[in-house]
Amino acid sequence: KNTVGSSTNNYGSNDWSDSQLMMMLNPSTFVNSGYVTEGGAATHSNTINDGYVLDNHATPIKIFKNMGNYFNSGITAYKPYETTTYGYGKDSSGNDVTESTSNVLAPNTFTPLNSTAQGMIATVKWYVTGTNLFTSSSNGLAGHWYNNERNGSVYSASRPKIWYGKVGLMYPSDYGYATNGTLSTSENGVVLTRDECLTHEIHKWRRNVTSTSYYNCAATDWLLYTGSTSSSVGNPTVHWTITPHSSSASGVFIVSGNGYVNNYDANYSYAGRPVLYLSANVKLGSGTGTSSSPFTLVAS
Repeated sequence: KNTVGSSTNNYGSNDWSDSQLMMMLNPSTFVNSGYVTEGGAATHSNTINDGYVLDNHATPIKIFKNMGNYFNSGITAYKPYETTTYGYGKDSSGNDVTESTSNVLAPNTFTPLNSTAQGMIATVKWYVTGTNLFTSSSNGLAGHWYNNERNGSVYSASRPKIWYGKVGLMYPSDYGYATNGTLSTSENGVVLTRDECLTHEIHKWRRNVTSTSYYNCAATDWLLYTGSTSSSVGNPTVHWTITPHSSSASGVFIVSGNGYVNNYDANYSYAGRPVLYLSANVKLGSGTGTSSSPFTLVAS
C-alpha cells in the first residue's frame, strides 16, 4: 500500500491491522472488523467492493481480493494489485490496474487450515507498538524490546496500539529470548551463556562474525533458522516481525539472516513466522515432539 494515497512511491505500511499479510493469514471476516480498541469498539475498518478489499484512503484503492488464503478453505488466491512506477493499483493514467491471469496465483499455492484446526486458534489481543531506539545497551536488549512491543509508540495517532486477531507474527523479543548461548566450542576464547546474551543488544548479534562475543548469541538462536536439513542447524533466513518502527510509516523490524534485528520497508519480500494462541480447550495428544513423531493436538 502507498504511505499516502497520491504518492508514487510504494514502500508499504507498517500498520499490521490492515496489512496484506494479516489479511492472508487471518479469516476473511476480519476485513470488516478492522482493529478494535481496548473497550472493543471498532476504530476503523476496510470495506469490500465486488470481492476486493479497499483501503481507507479518501479515494479507496483496491489492495487485495479474497482474504484468508492461508486460513479459510476454498478461497481463490490473487496477488495484490501493484505497479512499480505509478503507485499501488494505478496505471499511468491513474486508473485501477485491471485483473489479468498474471494476478492469479498458481493452484495449491496456499494450503488453508481445515475446520478442526481453525477451531483450535483463539482470538486474542496482540500488541503492535514499537520503537525508534534499539541500537544501544540502554534500549536494545530483549527486555527493552519486550516493553516497547507492549508499551511503545506508533507512527501516528491513526495507527493502532493493539489488534485483536487469530494469527500474527513473532516479536523481536521472541527472537532474543530464544537464544541458547554457549556453543560447544569457544569463539575467540569467549562462550556466552544465555543470561549473558540477554545483556547485549540484539542489533549487534552476528552469527557470521566469529570475532565478536555476540556470535554465540545469534548462532544458537533457533528462531533464526528454517529447519532445513542441509546443515546441522538449518539455513538462516530473514524474517518479518509484527513490530513497527515508530518513526516511520513503512518500517517494520526484521530478524536478518546474519542474526541481528533491524528495520526495513514493508514492501520487501521476506519470510514470516505465523504465531498463534491455542484455545483453552486444546490439549496435547500423542507424539514425542520429534520430526518422526510430532505432537498432535486435540480439542476437548
